[in-house]
Amino acid sequence: MAVVRWTWVVVWLWGAVACTPPAPSQGGTTPSTRGTAEPPPPQAVPPGWTPVERRARPEPPPVRPVFVDPTTGIGFPPTAGGLRYRGVRRYRSAALGFSVRYQNSADTWADVFIYPGFGKKAPEQARSAAMARHFRQVEGDIFSAARQGYYRQLKKLGSRLLRLDGRELWQGRYTYALRGRPVGSLLYLTGYRGHYVKVRFTYVQTRRAAALREARGLLHALIRQLR
Repeated sequence: MAVVRWTWVVVWLWGAVACTPPAPSQGGTTPSTRGTAEPPPPQAVPPGWTPVERRARPEPPPVRPVFVDPTTGIGFPPTAGGLRYRGVRRYRSAALGFSVRYQNSADTWADVFIYPGFGKKAPEQARSAAMARHFRQVEGDIFSAARQGYYRQLKKLGSRLLRLDGRELWQGRYTYALRGRPVGSLLYLTGYRGHYVKVRFTYVQTRRAAALREARGLLHALIRQLR
């Protein structure tokens, strides 16, 4: 019986020791290594190396213009909005200034007119009363051309004052028939250094979506010059 009792005592003590939890760490939690792995230490940058920094994408270099107006300093690049520079046309009257043609085909073309006008200098602010009056005058020229038979079925779609790249412009939208083809026409007007800057953008209606993108690109290129 003594041998049996001592055997039970030894078994009880062994079980008690095996079931005793380990001592807590200094942080007050019980460390456990089951199913966890310590994160690898940060790797040092090798000698002579520097960390890679994110840098803003540099802007493309400016395109050298093919023509620069000596009076206003406005430069005209070889392409604008996908349309190519075709040349400059000067008018007999100094008040009418000159125009520059951009065109990619017989289906889309744009004329940029730079002129001082008659009398007072052109205002810099497109929302001024003087610019609004001149816009109505320019728009009246379009309807006058229709009455003379140059345009057929002229229809005005709307006009508004818009802001693009920090510059305000008047915009007019029209449709008409030109030599039997339905076309769309956009009119833009603003002022720069005492001169009016007018754009007539014309396109065949069958390529309207692409033409509107080209018109926006041409305006971006032109406004970059009006700074």
